[in-house]
Amino acid sequence: MAGKYAVPAEIRAMRPVGTTVKRQGDGYYVYETKSTSVKVADEDGNARWKTKTKSGPCIGKIVPGEGFVPNRERTFEGEVTVFQYGAFQLALSRSARTLERLEDVFDRRDAVRIYCLACLFVVLRMQGTRDISRRFCASVLTLLWPSARMGKDSVSRLFEDLGERAGRQTAFQQSFIDSSSHTVALDCHAVACTTSKRDPLSVWGYRHQDLGSPQLNLVTAYDVEGGDPLCSEAMYGNEIDCSALEALFGRFAFSDTLFIASRGFNTEADKALMTSDGNSYIVEMVPGRDDYQGVYDRFEVDHRRFFVSDGKGGATVIYYGVFDGDGVRRVCFVDSSVADAERATYARNFARGKEGYTEEGLIASEKDFGLLVLECSDPTMSAREIFEAHMAAWNQDTFYDYVEHWLDFDAFCQKDCVKTQGIAFVFHVASMVYSEVVLSFEGTDVSLSEAMDTLSDVMLVRNRGGLSMRNETKEVRELSKRIGLDLG
Repeated sequence: MAGKYAVPAEIRAMRPVGTTVKRQGDGYYVYETKSTSVKVADEDGNARWKTKTKSGPCIGKIVPGEGFVPNRERTFEGEVTVFQYGAFQLALSRSARTLERLEDVFDRRDAVRIYCLACLFVVLRMQGTRDISRRFCASVLTLLWPSARMGKDSVSRLFEDLGERAGRQTAFQQSFIDSSSHTVALDCHAVACTTSKRDPLSVWGYRHQDLGSPQLNLVTAYDVEGGDPLCSEAMYGNEIDCSALEALFGRFAFSDTLFIASRGFNTEADKALMTSDGNSYIVEMVPGRDDYQGVYDRFEVDHRRFFVSDGKGGATVIYYGVFDGDGVRRVCFVDSSVADAERATYARNFARGKEGYTEEGLIASEKDFGLLVLECSDPTMSAREIFEAHMAAWNQDTFYDYVEHWLDFDAFCQKDCVKTQGIAFVFHVASMVYSEVVLSFEGTDVSLSEAMDTLSDVMLVRNRGGLSMRNETKEVRELSKRIGLDLG
């Protein structure tokens, strides 16, 4: 039986990367594959990760002497007459500035192609290069820029050119840095890479227990006041934050900038970079380290030292203690609202008998409820200024939402790290489009997902009289009015 269904080596050699071949009767059929990592226990009870591969849809067959023959994607060939319009019009109308900035640095042809790809990523959450041409031709983008070359090979070469010749994309991102508010948030994102065609930058990294897969890291900077993504860099998944920051500063110039950073950037090397060229920083301190313990042990809540902060959840009382030394200011904050919530959660778990929650633990944790310890290199900043600058950075979550929930490197799994850098740049531009659209909803009660879902069925149809709009329902009209969108 094994011989009857075995696939010859010469047939397997013809299959595309990331696929498997199955023999059915006298034919050899090609199926997409996707690999994921699952946690399993060995005979000794130790946890380990195991790669599990699943077959996807059949995408074609292999004909001996001819090679791979893909399935026919269309019932018949002909001119596209129905174009996706509503969701694209939302993205286009809110992100015109991004295209203008691209055209300032890139020639118009490349600027348009990068911008179209970014819009496709945001509206459709693109699933790889294979369908880009078809998706482009079925959208209003092809009516606006009919000469744009968006075939699979053309897009692949664009990614490669962007990765190999990074001067223009560096200049593009530097222009945003130079015109920013110079209050910049830094973070390093772990991006899951689960496919069998994993990117060469992806390795098992610090988030392996959460992701269950290899990762690549994306170090990012964005303007706290304006909410604009400024620059980003794709890195190996096992790079620590200080290496990522060194790469970012090696490529981009920052001066007279206040950096707001997470505790992963609290190293001597990082702080040296963040205080060069007139820069300064506010960074979270690392629990357990000597410098943290030094201020933690000295801090006691003094109810005479407080201010009131207005956050997303309303006004809250913040108690603080300031500790200066070594030319830096370290401040302990206790957010009374957060402390009350954390105390109530602990007490509730203790009352329910949840393992690990004890009366002694409740008493021992009292000092940690609502506690935030920050270090600032500018000793002239007040405790309130330090706290509110930090909170402003992490309340601007549009870019992080895009990275966490919309970004899909798996869809563009490459075995070429140069192309990965090109893809990372296009994703960066997509994050700019995404950010502009989300920020345009401020003051409304509409989310991006709701708007995209409602507008996705609005089409333009080509008929004898030209183009006409279809599926403009009452719901669409009401939504358009709520968000100020002109569908024409």
